[in-house]
This record gives sequence, C-alpha cells and structure tokens, in this order.
Amino acid sequence: MAAADGTEMSDVWRWIDAHGAKYGLYRPMPGYDPAHIQSRGEWRKVAGSLRQVRIKEAKTRAQAVSEAPKDDDTKTRVAATGSAK
Repeated sequence: MAAADGTEMSDVWRWIDAHGAKYGLYRPMPGYDPAHIQSRGEWRKVAGSLRQVRIKEAKTRAQAVSEAPKDDDTKTRVAATGSAK
C-alpha cells in the first residue's frame, strides 16, 4: 500500500481503518506492520461488484463518445502541391 504524492501514510491508514470494510479490507497488525492489509469476508463479491460498476461506466462513456456529434470531415481542404517558378 502506498500514498499519493504529498499524502501522509497515517492518513492512508486512518482511511483504510474507516472505509476498508466497505471494500473487504482490514489491517490485522496496525501497530506492528501498518502497511499489512488483508482481504476479509466476501471479498470476491466486493471485487465482482466493483468490476461490474467499472464495466457499466466504461460502456456508458463509450456510448456517449459514439453518440457525440462528429466534425464534418467532408470539408477538409487539400493544399496544392505545385511549385512556383
């Protein structure tokens, strides 16, 4: 486990302690080895539901991009390729 730039690791540990259960995570040795994080409970269900959310969001984004108005490529100008003498 690592912190983003500028984030204190103690902030990360507090966040894991406060929110880890939602993601099936806990710290079995918070004093001795604070970076030691384990999954608990039905972590496969948690992972599966998180995966489904990511897939749904990706499909929604892809659909929005495909339905977005496109630039009119038919009006592309082609430069003349002759040399002036």
